Amino acid sequence: MEQASSELPRILLQFKLRAPQVIRGEGRTTIELLRYPPSDVLQDKDGDEVLVAWTSWWNSTPWAENYGISRLKWDSSSRFGDIWQHFGEAAGLPNGLPYVICFNCGLALQHPAGARIIGTKHLINHRKTQGCQRAIVPVHTTPSPPLFLSRPAYSRHSPTLVPAFTSQAFEREIVKVVINNNWSFRTLNEPSFQRFLKFLRPDITTISRYKFKEIFETQYQEAKTALLNDLGQKTKISIALDTWSASNHLSFLAIKVYYINKYWQLQEKLLDFIPLRGQHSGNSMALCLLQVLSETHTKPRLLAITCDNASNNTTLTRTLETTLDDENISWNSNENTIPCLAHVINLVVQDIIQSLRLEALTDIGTEEPLERRHIEGISAQLSVPNSLRKVRLYLSHTFITP
Repeated sequence: MEQASSELPRILLQFKLRAPQVIRGEGRTTIELLRYPPSDVLQDKDGDEVLVAWTSWWNSTPWAENYGISRLKWDSSSRFGDIWQHFGEAAGLPNGLPYVICFNCGLALQHPAGARIIGTKHLINHRKTQGCQRAIVPVHTTPSPPLFLSRPAYSRHSPTLVPAFTSQAFEREIVKVVINNNWSFRTLNEPSFQRFLKFLRPDITTISRYKFKEIFETQYQEAKTALLNDLGQKTKISIALDTWSASNHLSFLAIKVYYINKYWQLQEKLLDFIPLRGQHSGNSMALCLLQVLSETHTKPRLLAITCDNASNNTTLTRTLETTLDDENISWNSNENTIPCLAHVINLVVQDIIQSLRLEALTDIGTEEPLERRHIEGISAQLSVPNSLRKVRLYLSHTFITP
């Protein structure tokens, strides 16, 4: 075992871990595994090197040689099914036997696509067990350095793994706590909160709200810079955007990006969430979008924009086309703008409900003649056939137009 571990490339040592395994008739044992690199690691600048090193190591293991390299496709983040959000993949050391690891309790289970293809039913059943549901943190341990699994999907209500304490890890975790709980930055200056941190770790250096703001902005810029690291050199992107108003009457422009990354995985990411001040004109929103595209260096990569049928969005796309044309970037607002089908269907349903409501009022027969004529005039404008005609024209344009 030690010899096999020493043969691992240095770049893979960070993925070593020990995990418990339950064997029928033998009880619980501990096995040594090599974790398949998480998606956030593969998207890092050294992701390609890590993937090549891991794949080369596993292809040389006895299991891969006996059962065939093409038998198993790694990377659970690309698999279908919600169950894969709760499990990571790993291979046994030194034999390469495939395993999956529960993010909640840390137990190693048989891989669904191992030597005997068994599906994911045992993973679903494991998640329902009391031992998994009662677990607070997994029991993974490694000699040095400690490795903790990262989750492809984070839930603020689910238990997560606790990393080894460092000043950098503390800064990352304190940002998560403040943001997830919607705390005021002033909370960090409260004596009771600082005393609580000292109680947990006496040698900790507490952070003021001013220092926290610097840390937060640094982490934000790092995350923003790494957001599109997995974008191929010639990959096109599509944008979906919409305005959103909070209960306090503050308005925002949400911009989401969609693309296929260099690992052939569909990506959906929030590109920016921009406060809107003043009039929400198409020109002002176009300037916001152009600034985001400039910061991410994606102007030449823009393929399509999905938005609703509001008139300011028409102005937005036309302004965008004119601006990109001035920069010698070809983009057609008519051909590359996709109306939001959900918005169209919502309008249709509202028209249908309104029409049915008006017809019901008319059937009662208690309205005055003037009110009845008014209802009939509105009903004629909100006709169901007219709404369905809009959907039919949209679908014929979408699926028939070359």
